[in-house]
Amino acid sequence: MTANLSLLFYVRKQKNYDGGEAPIYLRLTVNGKRIEIATGRQCDPKRWNTVKPVGYLAVKKTFGPQMHT
Repeated sequence: MTANLSLLFYVRKQKNYDGGEAPIYLRLTVNGKRIEIATGRQCDPKRWNTVKPVGYLAVKKTFGPQMHT
């Protein structure tokens, strides 16, 4: 059986956001079912780019070792 898997990291700003850093979330989709998880990390939304986040290397350095264990 083959599973369709998708990972998406994104910055979620709250309704009352007034500047500064915002939390980074992970949306995991498996066979059309979604779950959103707070990563416990933050990033300035001005530096985040949905194509390839400016903070991508920081996220990769932070979570990379955890993903391989």
